[in-house]
Amino acid sequence: MTEFRISDFRFELEVIADLHIGCGQSDPIPAFAEAGNDEESPMVADIVRDCDQLPIITGTSLKGCLRDILDAEPQVLLFGSPKSTADEGGGRMGVLRVHDAHHFSSPEGSLPTPMQNGAFVLIKNAIDAGRGTSKTNFLFAKWMVPQGTVFSASLRLELWGDYAQQMRAAEALFLLFKGLASDEGVSIGKDTNSGDGRVRLLGEIRETQFVAEDGALVPGPERSFGIPSEPNTRFTSLRMRHRGPSFTNDFAYDRETEKKRNQNAPHLRALRRNKVPVISGSAISGVLRTDYAFQLRWQGLDEDAVTDRITRLFGATSRAGRLVVFAEDVSAVGKKTLMSNKIDRLSGGTIDNALFAIDTDYGVAFTLRLGLTDLADDTDRELFDDLIEMVRRNGVELGHSVNAGFGWFRVEE
Repeated sequence: MTEFRISDFRFELEVIADLHIGCGQSDPIPAFAEAGNDEESPMVADIVRDCDQLPIITGTSLKGCLRDILDAEPQVLLFGSPKSTADEGGGRMGVLRVHDAHHFSSPEGSLPTPMQNGAFVLIKNAIDAGRGTSKTNFLFAKWMVPQGTVFSASLRLELWGDYAQQMRAAEALFLLFKGLASDEGVSIGKDTNSGDGRVRLLGEIRETQFVAEDGALVPGPERSFGIPSEPNTRFTSLRMRHRGPSFTNDFAYDRETEKKRNQNAPHLRALRRNKVPVISGSAISGVLRTDYAFQLRWQGLDEDAVTDRITRLFGATSRAGRLVVFAEDVSAVGKKTLMSNKIDRLSGGTIDNALFAIDTDYGVAFTLRLGLTDLADDTDRELFDDLIEMVRRNGVELGHSVNAGFGWFRVEE
C-alpha cells in the first residue's frame, strides 16, 4: 500500500562562530561611504541579505551543510543525487526540501564594530596565499554575522511511498538533527577550516504533519521534540589561559572620534564582543600554522616535507586543509589601560614626555577546539596528535605585542 506523509519541521540555529556567507560582491566600508570618500574607501566583502537587508542563510548553503552530516545512503534518500552520480544514469529527487533560514535575533551587548542590520565589519590582516602568513600593511574587510545570532529555519519532508521507506527517512532525519545538535555544531560559509562559520541546533524542533480532509491537505496539531546533544569525539578541547595582559587590535577604532566623547581615549583599543575579548579561529589557525612549520624545520625536515605536512593540516590555495579550529567560552577577569613610552620609529629610542596608551584585557581564558574533517586519513591523525602535543607543551601566542609578553596562552590541566 502506497501512502503519503508531508511534515514541516521548524527550528532555530544558533551561530557559534562568526559567519560569512558571501554574495560575490564588495562595497565601500559604511563609515567611509557616509563621509563621501568612496574613491579612497577600503572595500568590504558583502553577505547574502533579504529584502529588509538582514542576513540570511540561503537554502542552497544550508542544504550543502546538512548533506555533509550524513553518510551516502541516507544522504541520497533525503537530498537526492545529480544525474552524473545517480544509478542508471538518471538523477534522483530527494524527499527533503530546505528553505532559507531567516534572521531571528541578534546577540545582546556591545560588538567589536558598529552593527548594521544584524552584521558587523571585521577587519583583519590579509593572508598571502602562497606562504599562508599575513601580508605586511595589508588589511581585509568582510561583513560577518556575529556569534550568538539566531536564525529561524524550516524543512519540509514529502514522502510518497510505503511504510518501510518512511521509516528509513525518519531515521535519516533523526541523524541529521543529531548532527546539528552536537556541541561543535556544523560548518557553513567561508573560512570554516579557520574557525569561522559554525551553527548548531538551538532548543526544540516543532513538527506539523499535514493530513488529508475533503480532498485537501490541512495542517494537523503541532508537536515538539528535543534532540540530546553529544560531544564530538573527533574534537579535542583545551582550556587556554593567560594571566597577564592580552591585546587584539580593533582596526575599526577611530581615536579622533572617540576623543570627542573621552579626552583620555587610548591610542589602541582591544577588540571585544559582549564585553569579552574576541578570539577568532582564523587567528589561532595562523599562529598554529607558523609554529608547527617552525617545529618541523627544527626537527630537520626539508622544505618539501614541511610544505606537505602543513598543507595537509592547514590547506593551501585551491586545497582545503583537514584541520578544524575554533574558540569558544571566552572570558576575562577585567580590562586595564597600559601606559608606555612612545617609540621613535627612526631611531628606535623613546620620545621624551610622550606616552602611548593601550586598552588591554587581563586574565583571558578560552576553550580551544581542534578537530579533523571526515576526509582525514591515518597520516593526518598522526600530524594532528603531534600538533596537540605541541600546543600542550608550548601553548599559543595570540594577538599583538606577544614579543613584549602579551597573550602567552598556556593549557590549563
